[in-house]
Amino acid sequence: MAITQTSDTQVESERGLDQRPRGRALLLGLLLAAFLGLATPYSDLFLRDSRLGTSHLPMGPLTILFVLVTFYNLIARRLFPRLAWRRTELLLVYCMLLSTVALASTGYGAWVTQISASPFYYANSSNKWHDLFFKYIPSWLHPTTKGYVVTALFEGLARGQTIPWNAWLVPLGAWTLFTIMFFGAFGCWALILRRRWIESEKLTFPLTQVPLSLVGQERTPPGRSTILHNRFFWLGFAVPAFFHAFNSLGTYFQGFPIMKITDIDIGSGFVLRPWNSLSLLRIFIVFSIIGVGYLLTSEISLSMWLFYWVHEIQMLMFTALGYGDAQIQTWWVNAYVDRNQEQGAFFALVFFLLWTARREFAATWRAALKRGWWRRANETEPVSFAVAVVGFFAFFAGMVVWLTLAGARPDSAALFLLIFVVVATTLARLVNAGGSIFVECSWMPQDVALNFLGTKAVGAGSLTIMSFPERDYMFNQETILMPYLMDSLKIAHASRIPGRHLLIGVSAAFLVTILSANYMVLRLAYTHGGLALRQYIFTEDATWSFARLATNLNNPVTPKWPDIFFTLVGAGFMTLMILIQRRFLWWPLHPLGFVMASTGTARSVWFSFFLGWLIKSVVQRYGGYSAYKRLVPLAIGLILGEFMISAAFTIFDASIGKTGHEIFPAL
Repeated sequence: MAITQTSDTQVESERGLDQRPRGRALLLGLLLAAFLGLATPYSDLFLRDSRLGTSHLPMGPLTILFVLVTFYNLIARRLFPRLAWRRTELLLVYCMLLSTVALASTGYGAWVTQISASPFYYANSSNKWHDLFFKYIPSWLHPTTKGYVVTALFEGLARGQTIPWNAWLVPLGAWTLFTIMFFGAFGCWALILRRRWIESEKLTFPLTQVPLSLVGQERTPPGRSTILHNRFFWLGFAVPAFFHAFNSLGTYFQGFPIMKITDIDIGSGFVLRPWNSLSLLRIFIVFSIIGVGYLLTSEISLSMWLFYWVHEIQMLMFTALGYGDAQIQTWWVNAYVDRNQEQGAFFALVFFLLWTARREFAATWRAALKRGWWRRANETEPVSFAVAVVGFFAFFAGMVVWLTLAGARPDSAALFLLIFVVVATTLARLVNAGGSIFVECSWMPQDVALNFLGTKAVGAGSLTIMSFPERDYMFNQETILMPYLMDSLKIAHASRIPGRHLLIGVSAAFLVTILSANYMVLRLAYTHGGLALRQYIFTEDATWSFARLATNLNNPVTPKWPDIFFTLVGAGFMTLMILIQRRFLWWPLHPLGFVMASTGTARSVWFSFFLGWLIKSVVQRYGGYSAYKRLVPLAIGLILGEFMISAAFTIFDASIGKTGHEIFPAL
């Protein structure tokens, strides 16, 4: 809580410092959005280097902000002061890029073309996809299967062939329309939650400390208040820079030794039951996550690793009781215990968040209507609360209509989208309150629907159509949109950026990004062959959704009561954790840690969160709060150091044509 109070105090002192962003800031943001829309697929797919948009503190926007502050503005302030960027302008540009860069990565751009074509490329007589579900896919959802359009996307163009741009106009136009409604719906949902999370609950939004600290408080950065003048920052910056630079030498010089700090196997020795449940134990030292762990409140940083071990101990006990043993047949051994508990935790958390906010939502609605439903409460509000509510339902209804026209049943489409609202809200809470750079949900809306309703109630056509948006927008949660939007709203609120500027900037950047990403992905795939790009995008991940769809259609199910039971167990445990936390102030654990405890991401980040928590605990125990505050710049240095060295090598690799050198994310 102390971090939040400090941030709020800074906000008050900054209100007289900032000026409105000039129009040229919006132009710069759009140009940079187009650049990232092109550069992100190039780096992710072709170079296979550090990914510019993958994480909820994305490397691309942060690198651009760092360059603008430390290089451009440092020179412009001295030589051409009128050309230097103001604080609000730099943060507006950052928010525009932060909110949209995922669309050029695995949040949309990397999937939309291959998911439209992959079932037709990979269908064969063995999997029988053609007979199983092709009849449910409308022609306007995919390019023509005639000629080389689909084959060349995966294998590359033959001599004399050209990129068939016209064949993609209809499917990409349809998906762009859906994406606009998707972005609009979750943008409005973020605006509905804005006042509650930012002003009433005063969530810490740990990841926003990095850009705000980098820019500082002066009207024209970098001033004396920027973190760049702190020696502890540069000490923290140097640690990941040294490790990654040293290990990168092994990429360029064969035989050069490396210091292994990721994917350290500590579980392969557990081979006998029940200890084999621990066989996947790994250690990853991720400096940016260590830095975030230090910035978090102690209860959250403790919970982010401790609940992982609670999960491991639980699965050890279940394995001892026969879970996963094919020779033991009891009512529960075939249930997805951990995944179902995770589902229950998601729904319990969102129910609690909405239930406790119901009176505030009602009061805000009444105030908006009394003021004039179209009028904003203050200048930093992008749109009024009433407009956000109406917009959410309008965009949501538009998505249901779109999916219905594609062949899904309206009730099934609405159910799937509502489940994803739950997923997006929970993961946003993990990022905005828990500071998790990487988040994961190990289940899809389809899993919940089949567990509770069965195949017949959902419908084969609905399962087929919903496989597309599930893969495009829901599968890669490290690039899910909601947390980016909430962090952007927090930054805009903290720096007094006018809401209308933010709304216009982010909306325009959204359109520029998806158009740029669509162009670059198609050009890369047809020029080099999708199979020659980052492999899993056009291979196993391209078939995953449809292989699972085929399994579900070939093996129809009725409601799965064991899975429902463990979902309710997860919801009950999450509810208990929430009630205990609210009732007992001394309780050291936060329920957010339980939400992601069973995922592969938790397996990768637990040790780094542990180190961040341990360092913070030791500092506070022996140095007190003042010592903790002095070392906050060091933690931010760990974050920026890892990102900047990764960006530097990505730029270097692009200049020399080096591929496959990925530093971040290292999970």
